[in-house]
Amino acid sequence: MNAFDGTSTARSMSSQDVVSRHLATATAALDAATCGHPLCRIGDGPDVMRPKFAEGGLAAAAEIDRSMKRTSAAGLVELAAETLASWENERRVCEDHGGARVAYLNGGIAQLRNILAELDPASAAAVTA
Repeated sequence: MNAFDGTSTARSMSSQDVVSRHLATATAALDAATCGHPLCRIGDGPDVMRPKFAEGGLAAAAEIDRSMKRTSAAGLVELAAETLASWENERRVCEDHGGARVAYLNGGIAQLRNILAELDPASAAAVTA
């Protein structure tokens, strides 16, 4: 979003630029959530939810980044929508697997929805409806 007029900057950016920006933002969010410590040093419990959410966001952005290198730009919106549906399905299956796993999946889903919303707002509205 353009901070000055609220319009989307995605139209002036390539799909790769949008995904790269989300990947960088997700990387920074994970670093902030872990205070730069490795995830394996973070114990289980309520303090793990924020880092797991951030880790899921980074994993989802990285998945889209890798996948878009194997597809045409014309198929990127469909790819993002399919990836989002896959993550949402996994979350439904894993809802009883514990808070850390659900936090991870929620972070990925949030990141994928944000990416899809920038790439194609109409598709994002249809997917989240």
